[in-house]
Amino acid sequence: MISYYRKLVGEYSRVLAFQNGITAAVRPGDTVCEIGTGLGTYAFMASRAGAAKVYAIEESPVIELAHKLYDANQNDLGEIEFIKQYSSLVHLPEKVDVVIYEDFDCQGLNTIQESVLKDARLRFLKPGGTFVPYGMELYWAPLQAEDIWRQEVSCLGENDEKVLGLDYALTRKLVSNERIKTSFEAKAVLSPPLILDSINFAEKQKLEFSRELKIMITKSGVLHGFGSWADFIFPGGNSFSLSYEKPVRVYSRAFFPMPEPVSVETGDCIQMKVSVMKKPLPNRHTWSWWGVIEDRHGRGKSKWQCSTLHLSQFQKQDIEFSRYIDTDYCPVLNEEGHLRRFILEQMNGNMTIEQIANELLVRFPENFPSVDKALTKVVRLVKKCSVNE
Repeated sequence: MISYYRKLVGEYSRVLAFQNGITAAVRPGDTVCEIGTGLGTYAFMASRAGAAKVYAIEESPVIELAHKLYDANQNDLGEIEFIKQYSSLVHLPEKVDVVIYEDFDCQGLNTIQESVLKDARLRFLKPGGTFVPYGMELYWAPLQAEDIWRQEVSCLGENDEKVLGLDYALTRKLVSNERIKTSFEAKAVLSPPLILDSINFAEKQKLEFSRELKIMITKSGVLHGFGSWADFIFPGGNSFSLSYEKPVRVYSRAFFPMPEPVSVETGDCIQMKVSVMKKPLPNRHTWSWWGVIEDRHGRGKSKWQCSTLHLSQFQKQDIEFSRYIDTDYCPVLNEEGHLRRFILEQMNGNMTIEQIANELLVRFPENFPSVDKALTKVVRLVKKCSVNE
């Protein structure tokens, strides 16, 4: 875990972009909130830039290390309050001038990050306040990426999709509908990238669009799929790009495969549509990319349709998890929740632990085969939720 955070700090170009953006956004006396503070790096930068107060929010135990780093550098820093919690469960005593957030996807936003930004804008940010970074641009380009395609899509192709006599052809059809996180270099790009979307986080906090693209091939080769990445825009005109032009140590890029590779020549035209939406899965983006390829004379070379919707039945666990920090989700108690609520309601200062356990056994007999099991359940909750006198 610590090595991951050290890598974050060690990617100088990204950290410098944040420092320049924070310096441009924070004015002396401002209040600032950093969501996902990690080691506290950007909270420290905001304090150095003149912030009167910084709220550093982090739900993981690494926040304890951030606090120790703050103590080690305190002579150079102002007031920072560390809050160990999910940001959606935090209630700040005041609204802030600047919100810093970095936990982005390779294409900028996934549904969890959309919820975090939306909640921060509504509950944390003052009118006229700003995010750091304040926005993003999303790019798209055709790729010759044989290594990626062979490794991720056709890895069983040499065996006719069979392993030890078992047929895996069905998975081959599915994998070409998958968004794959990977890296690629400038030499893979077959034409200049196009912008899919541009977002100002203070105005919009979701990735949802449908774009029709006309891509002219400028370098002959073999089309294996499409690459996509985000550029993050900072106050003061700074930016940090996840593009192929620079190596990135922490983030990756996205690859959208073709069902089969297609030979293309300079002058060929790709007419395609790219869309991303939350329907029919409200807590996961559905990406679709389909189109046709024509040569310079207008003759068709290939036609395809791909969509991550074909994989939705295998992603239910991720969807369930994302609900816990999606502020638009309306939660309902499950069986465990009802059990705990019943126990908590009995903890009114008038009943002993044994009495509560007996009541629990009467109320939920199918859950507890004996009083001992009920007692264990009650004691565990009492230890967490009762006042020690």
